[in-house]
Amino acid sequence: LVNAVPGVELAGAVVPRPPIDPSLIKEANGSSGTAAPDCTEGTYKNSVNLSTANATTTYAGECIISGQVTINLDVASYAKLAAVKTIQGNLKVKGTGQGAAVSPLPGLTKVSTSVLIDNTSLTNLPNFPRLTTIGGSLMIRGNNKATAITGFNALTQVGSLQVTNNNATTWATFSKLKTVSVGVTVLNNWNLTKVALPAVSGINATLEIGKNPCTTIALGNMAKVGMLNLHANTKLTSVQAPKLTQVTTLLINGNGAATNTTFAFGNMKTLGDFTLFDQLKITELTWLGTQVKMSGGLQVCQSGISSADALAWFQKLGGQPKASHCN
Repeated sequence: LVNAVPGVELAGAVVPRPPIDPSLIKEANGSSGTAAPDCTEGTYKNSVNLSTANATTTYAGECIISGQVTINLDVASYAKLAAVKTIQGNLKVKGTGQGAAVSPLPGLTKVSTSVLIDNTSLTNLPNFPRLTTIGGSLMIRGNNKATAITGFNALTQVGSLQVTNNNATTWATFSKLKTVSVGVTVLNNWNLTKVALPAVSGINATLEIGKNPCTTIALGNMAKVGMLNLHANTKLTSVQAPKLTQVTTLLINGNGAATNTTFAFGNMKTLGDFTLFDQLKITELTWLGTQVKMSGGLQVCQSGISSADALAWFQKLGGQPKASHCN
């Protein structure tokens, strides 16, 4: 055969595709510029479970897996999936290992439904160096030994993001994430010091960050949020959102360290409902900017500014808030 292309049928014959280079399977983080492992054409029309040491599968190296994939980072059999590019079902990750972070699916670029890393004992969560799209939810929950969430630095699009109950995690960043179709929840991570979503420009539903001891929330490109709910972040001193112009519902509640300089919302223009509760160190509202027009319900309770003063301030700026009494 002349000029034969591996994996392509030619004159009734199929030229075998060369085997995957094992060195690519060991790729740690994708930063070296190494090409992704190759794969044969076609779809594996089944689920793949490689969660136990004696797991067997007839998976033969197709580019796409149509079912659910379950892997265990304690079991090296996940290397069978190094060349997979798309998972059309869910991806579930298990493991108890205490070693360095690994990249179990270095060729993966898309998961059509959801990714779940749930209740593992991993010290280092896995890296997915080429994963750009998750159609459903990315759920990172109950990983009580994981110290950081940094393995999704290629991710640009997700349906929803949930980071909850990861009690050892001090840092969570999604540096390239731009599009969130539904919402984001970062809740009850007992040692989390910073949340960074620097590239996300808008969230139509809810952005909830609560019950974390974080000092900093970085929302550098955020322009629009449906509901912004910041509550019980007891050490919060900096919320960086310089491009934020529109919030339908703003809830700020029980962030004990927050002061008049904590929230950088100076470019706000449109605000619907606003609740300020249990914020004794917040004594005025100029941090919302001088262009904001408020049109919804206003409730200010147990804070350094009175409800009457808050109402007068919004009215001075031309808004028409509807003040309500505290419950």
